[in-house]
Amino acid sequence: MSLDTGRLVRMALLMVVLGLLAAFALRGLEQSGRVLLPIRSVVVSGAFVQMSKGDLEAVVSTELGSGFLSLDLGAIRSAATHLPWVKTVSVRRVWPDQVHIEVTERKAVARWGENGFVDADGESFYPPLAKGLGALPLLRGQQDGAAVALARLLELKPVLAAAGLGIRRLELSSRQRLELVADNGMVVVMRRGQSADVLARFIRQLPRLQVAYGVLPQRVDLRYDNGFAIRFQASPPGIPKGKSG
Repeated sequence: MSLDTGRLVRMALLMVVLGLLAAFALRGLEQSGRVLLPIRSVVVSGAFVQMSKGDLEAVVSTELGSGFLSLDLGAIRSAATHLPWVKTVSVRRVWPDQVHIEVTERKAVARWGENGFVDADGESFYPPLAKGLGALPLLRGQQDGAAVALARLLELKPVLAAAGLGIRRLELSSRQRLELVADNGMVVVMRRGQSADVLARFIRQLPRLQVAYGVLPQRVDLRYDNGFAIRFQASPPGIPKGKSG
């Protein structure tokens, strides 16, 4: 290494050290209550559907009173994640006077109970307002059972889709019972952990039932080992209410 190169390296190191000392000094002054480098703008990014940038700015505004260096990024992040629609949030400083906040909004895939929703990860949340989500399937179950209910919905949904049906409601009871309501009003009762293959076998019988009797069952009970019980709105000619399959 030449003399000039060595001198440049030492000067660069000195500048870094001086810069760090200055930053620590400024931070110390800010923490003592003097705002030397105030935050002048907050840049919020993300795809917002159920919430707005204004919602986020309102909850983090109380955390922006300190200076640039003494700003508590963790407190800002915590304030943002208290909004029900916020899934993840990242916060960073941008020299000399900006804060950038990037948000990922939750995507509801089902309703949960009376006032809640479930996201794609099976997490339940309870926003005060929601727009355009009334057609989502309704899940019910024990208080901590949102992930289990969603897993069953995703397992059984394609089985009914093979018959052109959707799921309007799915409920898991504490008595090891699963009840789903198709979007045509048909009620299907299963054991809570019963295989989707049982439902698939019944779904394959639906065209035959409709051709033979002109209507689809109003209620189906699949909890039998060797068949299923069906009930019609009014019993079609030639078939009694009760066990079939």
